[in-house]
Amino acid sequence: MTFVVAFRFGLGVVLASDSRAVSGVSAEEVRKLKPVFLIDGGREVDLAVVGGSGDGAVVKQSFRDVEVAFKEFYRRRNRHPKGEEIYDVAEEV
Repeated sequence: MTFVVAFRFGLGVVLASDSRAVSGVSAEEVRKLKPVFLIDGGREVDLAVVGGSGDGAVVKQSFRDVEVAFKEFYRRRNRHPKGEEIYDVAEEV
């Protein structure tokens, strides 16, 4: 089971999840949430938060794919996706 909680705090959102993955009788610590950001002109630009559960290798590859898609969109247009454009980013993943 994956537990995720999110709430507004100040001007942002706080996200948290458990970090344990269980497979049969063994358990391991895994990252289930990943912030996606880039540095633009010395400032951090927050682009997305990616969450996943399931096979660790698949989740990690999905994190990388989403990160690349958001960064490429931002670099091409110098801004975050707006409205329906998020579907364009999702299609690239």
